[in-house]
Order: sequence, then structure tokens, then C-alpha cells
Amino acid sequence: MLEFAESFGLTMFVYVLGLYVGPNFFGSMRHEGISLNLWSMAVILVGTLFSLALCCVLPVSLPDMVGILCGATTNTPALGAAQQALQQLGMPSGGAALGCAVTYPLGVVGVILAMMLLAKPSLFASMNISRFWRSSSPIRIASRKKGILVDSRLTPPRSRSRGLASNAEG
Repeated sequence: MLEFAESFGLTMFVYVLGLYVGPNFFGSMRHEGISLNLWSMAVILVGTLFSLALCCVLPVSLPDMVGILCGATTNTPALGAAQQALQQLGMPSGGAALGCAVTYPLGVVGVILAMMLLAKPSLFASMNISRFWRSSSPIRIASRKKGILVDSRLTPPRSRSRGLASNAEG
């Protein structure tokens, strides 16, 4: 019964996704989809070849490197397929899960940083990252939305407007 429920849930997910994305799929494939798919396949091929080359150069076993690749690309289904392929080759597959678990958070952060770089190329070009983090801190954003002035600096208000000697007097 559990296998049927898993298969039925996956089938319904793919069906609903197809209904939602299907009408625009062929139009986008005609315009720029083929070139984008070729680029994505090239990126996957280069990453895989680079991982295999690193496996030969570094003292990292193939199962570990497969897990590192799956985790860095945040591709959990590929980890399952890789573990099954490693088991069919008679190789241990336990290291792949550990490699994926270690690199998965780095893959998520890498994607976020890449999107920030694509969205604001001047952010990293000027190397003034501290200004960006101060201007977009969660406290300041929330306070701007509510119309409340919040100062997130740690210095007391009087020491900023007057010197330390006048602070002691007043």
C-alpha cells in the first residue's frame, strides 16, 4: 500500500506540474529553450568532468566525490541515482551521503551569492559589502516598513552627538 501511495503521489505531482507548465513549454523551447538546455548540459558536463579530475588528483574516493558533486549542486535525486549506480558497481555508497550532507549548505549559499551577484553586479565590484549589509539589515527593513526609526548601532545615542567628556557632565 505504501508503494502505491508513493507512486500515486509522484504521478499526481508530475501531472499537475505538466498542466501548469505545459502550455508555455513549447513556445519557450522554440525561442531560447534549446540554447539554454545546451548551456545547462555543458555546465553539468564540465562540473562532472572537473569532479572526476579532482578525484584523480586529490585523495578523495569516487563515492565521496560523487556525494560532494550532488551536494554542491543541491541535487538530492542525483544522489539517490548515484548511490544506486555505486551499489551496482560494487562500491561502497555510504560516503556519498556524507559528502552530500557536508556540501549541500555550501551549495545553497553559493546559489544565493550568485543570484546577488547577478542582481547587483556593482555590489561586489565596489567591494563595499559592509555598506550593503548595514543598509539591508532585517531590523532596518522591518522598521522602515512600520514607519519606526530604529538605530541598530551599539553606541549610546549621547556619545554620538557629543564627546565623551560632555557625556559625563550631562
